[in-house]
Amino acid sequence: MLLTSAFVSVRDSKNPDGPRFEVSPKAWLAFLGSVSHGPDPAQ
Repeated sequence: MLLTSAFVSVRDSKNPDGPRFEVSPKAWLAFLGSVSHGPDPAQ
């Protein structure tokens, strides 16, 4: 995972040359929150 102010880049650590995807820091934090606490009922 690479975190910058513009994006978060995620890849499979077992395949470092494989595909990766990028999301905004806001989307990444929302994802982490839902994994940790469940989905936001307001959404």
